[in-house]
Amino acid sequence: MANCVNLTQIAIERHERVLEHQRRAFTDALTGCPNRAAYHAALSKLEGAAVGSWALFVLDLDNLKVVNDTFGHHAGDELLQIASDRISATVSPGRTFRVGGDEFAVILQATDALRDLEKIADVVLSALSVAADCGGHSIVPRATIGGATFSSDDAGVGSVRQNADFALYHAKETGRGGFVRYWAGLRSNMTRRMGAIRDLSAALREDRIEAHYQPIFRLDTREIVGLEALCRMRIGDNLVSAASFHEATADAQVATSLTARMMTLVAADLRRWLDLGIPFQHVGINVSSADLSGGAVGQVLSATLERERILSITSSSR
Repeated sequence: MANCVNLTQIAIERHERVLEHQRRAFTDALTGCPNRAAYHAALSKLEGAAVGSWALFVLDLDNLKVVNDTFGHHAGDELLQIASDRISATVSPGRTFRVGGDEFAVILQATDALRDLEKIADVVLSALSVAADCGGHSIVPRATIGGATFSSDDAGVGSVRQNADFALYHAKETGRGGFVRYWAGLRSNMTRRMGAIRDLSAALREDRIEAHYQPIFRLDTREIVGLEALCRMRIGDNLVSAASFHEATADAQVATSLTARMMTLVAADLRRWLDLGIPFQHVGINVSSADLSGGAVGQVLSATLERERILSITSSSR
């Protein structure tokens, strides 16, 4: 009897250790919600599910990096914990997963939730929009959501995941802080846009971006009073106009890199014209909305002009 009790106790303790190991393997240590491994496991169980029986939200916190940089990682950790709790509470019985640094995913299977994804997304965003105390700082969590439902057009779980990612990417481009549901045609639009981003990024790396100039005339005297700098991408012997890769500028990082490159090219040309004694009044450069945030244009322009030693000349001639 004593031996049986001892062996049983050992077996129970071993089983509890196994369960604890599994719990830790599938639980995010910071937020306590299921982690990426649990997310993949949950999705794998949905293979073969009926069409329309589940939907997926992917959600990014928009201001985590700002909070980390401004108030420190302790405040950022508290922001993640609060956001996780609020998302989990509003989507229940749906399951919430933390799948990345500031990224969460939600699997929805309840009939009411599937009937109106927009309503559920609004409830989540409203719950998040209440100010929270994060490390002694009042912070309003900000998030963007992309969603997709398993439909007859989807080949499987992977297709739904990609559709939700496309919807999130589109939501970020069209305006952070909202919800976009995947629709037919969004995939082809996003694929085309991502192709444009890939091509433009390659051109920037390989120095295949060129500045060409269009004169601006005064109508009464036909005098050239300025120039407009036009961006061109060289592919072999051909020059491609900006209209063909305009969609790539929806990516903020690519857009600011392109603007910085154009400013560098234009500043070098201005320096050369000044050295040759060629007069000019002004040169216009097109910028994107991404360049206007945070004073990026002014910072890049000042640094570029100063490097080319024309900042004082252009300033004094005004």
